[in-house]
Amino acid sequence: MRIRKTLITACVILVYGQSAMGQSRIIVCDATTKAPIPYTNVYKAEKGEYRGTVTDEKGIATIDFSFQKLCISHVGYTQQTFTNTPDTVFLIPKENLLSEVVVSNTEPQWIRPFLKRFIEHKKDKYRTATENFHYSYSTRNASDNSGYWFENSGIIRIPLSSTKTRFEIKPSKGYIHFKDSTAGCDFTNMKRMVYHDFVDEMDMKFIKHHKFQVNDAFNAEDKDVVQLYFKSIKYDKEDKGYINVDTAKCIILSVIRDTGIGYNIDNNTNGFTRTTFNILTGWKYSKWIVNQKITYSDINGVYYPSLCRYKAYILAESEKGKYAGRKFDSFESEIIFNQTNSQEETGFFDLAEPWYMKIIVSKKERLAEEQLQNIPKEYILY
Repeated sequence: MRIRKTLITACVILVYGQSAMGQSRIIVCDATTKAPIPYTNVYKAEKGEYRGTVTDEKGIATIDFSFQKLCISHVGYTQQTFTNTPDTVFLIPKENLLSEVVVSNTEPQWIRPFLKRFIEHKKDKYRTATENFHYSYSTRNASDNSGYWFENSGIIRIPLSSTKTRFEIKPSKGYIHFKDSTAGCDFTNMKRMVYHDFVDEMDMKFIKHHKFQVNDAFNAEDKDVVQLYFKSIKYDKEDKGYINVDTAKCIILSVIRDTGIGYNIDNNTNGFTRTTFNILTGWKYSKWIVNQKITYSDINGVYYPSLCRYKAYILAESEKGKYAGRKFDSFESEIIFNQTNSQEETGFFDLAEPWYMKIIVSKKERLAEEQLQNIPKEYILY
């Protein structure tokens, strides 16, 4: 009898050990379209420990860690949590982002003249004066073994679009979610969203370097609103997206833009900095995708951003010494802007322009960052 009990105990331990160390696979899909959602964060943050992964291009993630609560997060969808590993997760979109895409091979002749006319008149319709807005900002940074998210609100001063004046913010208390109290405030992706404004960057060079089609499957209540699909001539699908335009008012209402590794390396880094980092650490990018969405709203006849979303996934690899291995970083951020009656002129901090790689940080940039780090903050430990 004792031998039998010992064998049973050993079998239970063996089975439990295999289950705890085994791998589970889940698929994450859009609840409306049933399409897979790539680069969704799948993680646990509990008892001071973070473990996580992301879904691949097919919406599939492999979970090789135990958990009490599994979180599924994507900036464009409502977050879900599970106590057991599901086979398939259907995330509910925060809004109907895209309809089915049906485009022809030919570019309608009216598109380029329309976009050229938009460029000529955008200075009269977008950010024609410096205005204060209330903002709500949230950002989440995740890797395989580190998770962090930050929430903040306050007043942002959006400058006149025709000037090079920097954005300024007057932040209230920040809320930092982390395993301990060593992390600081993170306004990095806020900078990327407000400074990389599609309307600002839309110029004749953009028109020349892209092809355009009309999405015939797009339906809007206002028949003057049309959705354009664009794709880069040089980067092909590594720079593509959708522009919702009002053809009667000659206005861009919203934009979704997806960029891949070729575009992002060429436009967000420089060769000297990349070479220097590679020599020091051996790190090389093997994947870099960015998805950005911006919506514009009419404020007394002038258009300002009302919503920005930013999603990025970066995978880097190195074979050099202590840096050897693979490392991913997944970022997702959102800003919502609302009108405010605030006419405040004092207490604002510079929001310095963003960068991905930098060897030397100027004194002005360093002091601006120190101001942002010194705002009141509260830690919420997991």
